Amino acid sequence: LIGGMPAVFAAVALAVGGGSFALALAIRARRGGLRRRRSSTGGEGRGRRNSILVLPAQDVPQSRRSSVVFVPPPSSGKVGILVHGCHLQADGWEDIVWGAPPLRMGRLPQAVLLAWEESAQVVLLGTGASFSSTGMVEGEFTLQYLLSHLDELHDFEALRHIPLEEVQRLVKKIAVAETKSQNTAEEVLAGFHEFAARKCTRAILVSSPT
Repeated sequence: LIGGMPAVFAAVALAVGGGSFALALAIRARRGGLRRRRSSTGGEGRGRRNSILVLPAQDVPQSRRSSVVFVPPPSSGKVGILVHGCHLQADGWEDIVWGAPPLRMGRLPQAVLLAWEESAQVVLLGTGASFSSTGMVEGEFTLQYLLSHLDELHDFEALRHIPLEEVQRLVKKIAVAETKSQNTAEEVLAGFHEFAARKCTRAILVSSPT
């Protein structure tokens, strides 16, 4: 166990706006913390603590399969959803996070759809090192944005079959802002700690090819 959560936590990451893909994700226990084994870009880590291993499954060489833990997501169990934060000063922030109705969903509507379909226990809005003009961190700002745009969810075709008032109640109940992380590795670890606290056994990470 790492801080009360399983040492290995299987996850599926969905990229929106550019097709979806699955990632095998493993968190491996090491003395004194977590160590990076290999990054998704192919670079080798140097034993830095509090980092993670994220590899596109199809890109892992057969020779390395023994050093990477692959766990297929279970077919049942409580689900936690982590929406990766997006730098608030990024070009096209709204397009990335909200999307372009009626067809192209950004991270938030995609997460809402997954939360409804998977009966998620929590949707965690991740954060990073950027702030809004009023001083809110990414997670807080993104949560407020989502809550203020709930009436527009039916602008997306993929969400029109869901009763709007019911999905709005769901989002208000389970959407939470994560406010402490400064980078993606910290964000994922914070998400997994939150999921473990809620006894989630499945994790879905929502991001986009940006």
